[in-house]
Amino acid sequence: MHFDFTLEEIQTRNGILDKLLDIAFDAAIIIDKDERIIYCSKGSIELVNSKKADIIGTHISAIDSESPFEQVLKSGKHETGVMVIINGRKCMTNLIPIISGGKVIGVLGMVLFQSLTNLKNILASMTQYTESEFKNIYDIIARVDSNYTFNDYIGESRLIKDMLKECRRASKTNYPVLIIGETGTGKEILANGFHSENMKSFTPFIKINCTAIPDDLLESELFGYEKGAFTGAVAAKKGKFELAANGAILLDEIGDMNLRLQSKLLRVLEEKEYERIGGNKLLPLNSRVFAATNRDLRELCRQGKFREDLYYRLNTIEIKVPPLRARKEDIPLLVKHFIHKNQLDISLSKDALEILSQYDWPGNVRELRNVVNRLSINYDEKLIGAEQVMQIIPHNAELPYDTATKYQLNSLAAENSLETQEKNIIINALKYCNYNISSAAKELKISRATLYNKIRKYNIILNKQILLKKNFV
Repeated sequence: MHFDFTLEEIQTRNGILDKLLDIAFDAAIIIDKDERIIYCSKGSIELVNSKKADIIGTHISAIDSESPFEQVLKSGKHETGVMVIINGRKCMTNLIPIISGGKVIGVLGMVLFQSLTNLKNILASMTQYTESEFKNIYDIIARVDSNYTFNDYIGESRLIKDMLKECRRASKTNYPVLIIGETGTGKEILANGFHSENMKSFTPFIKINCTAIPDDLLESELFGYEKGAFTGAVAAKKGKFELAANGAILLDEIGDMNLRLQSKLLRVLEEKEYERIGGNKLLPLNSRVFAATNRDLRELCRQGKFREDLYYRLNTIEIKVPPLRARKEDIPLLVKHFIHKNQLDISLSKDALEILSQYDWPGNVRELRNVVNRLSINYDEKLIGAEQVMQIIPHNAELPYDTATKYQLNSLAAENSLETQEKNIIINALKYCNYNISSAAKELKISRATLYNKIRKYNIILNKQILLKKNFV
């Protein structure tokens, strides 16, 4: 297989070839006979996280030293299904020679899968209803797929920039990493990022959730077992540490591991060796260990529920992931990312984003992602306003406002309930302003978003006809 193009055709930019490569593949690059890059698609620029001006004219080895570009140039034969690592991402590529007048004048490299997750999804659908060799291929790919790099952690706030800078420094070492953060903050993305950051070859990344497996089975899942080690052990089985050889392992929710297994894990980390259950052969620990938890391990140590020596062994590098409520300036960027990633045909108004920024997000980024998805499902409008957002998220944002208004002192002094007073103040303000939300918010000296929340909290019925005339949304 080869392409018949002239040198002029492959050097002509913004033509049909460029458009085709931009649309058809996750990323594409054309090199000339000297292995210099003469074209890179939009996807390839994003993949290598660089500027186009810095890529064009450079040698291909600068961004992809593993693919056999030189071999294809010399042989004139295509290479398909080549697995490579580009900027920490595992990709599947095809390399096709470009021939003109019987001579190889270049190579077109095409990334078919910028993320192996896409390939896994295809293989999963192919094996859903039938047994086939694709299941073995899926298992092999799943073992080496780390999904994310640090660039996939979305945020421009100072907290996130500082955290990612710390992560990139730590990734250059081989020490254990303890990642602490609330549920939904993206701890697994960071663990993937550590594995991907300096990866030069395909190595496994094994994940195990310590709360998802019963205590009596977790030990055998981690260390494996020999045939006959216990009833039901009809054959030997490799454990997660063994499967992670030369790669990395993530012990998720390690704060819930029982004390007996904590003691055994500590020995493994200190001695860097272990045995299968029922075995007497020592196996080397040659994988990097990441641990993650949403628990306060220091407090668990004080309570005697977590070993102090294991804690100090794990936290050689400790990364604290901030909750979303501590970096609310990232919410618009995250919303934009979820809309783009999931190809949602919606956008959020300024008032809608303000409502989102007032919510405390106990489920963090995962909850925000789910809210955006629900908005796209529940409403047909392309522009989502504050009213729609208030129907999705619970009310919890209450900003202070000036209670010394003309609606409070005269008519509500005798009321016993502060909430009743507040509700009546808002109703009077709305009536006074003829249900114009902006005017009422100014009178109450609160934001429009806060007023929306108050209306929803107190189930205040609005006159819809008046609202339509006043262009309520």
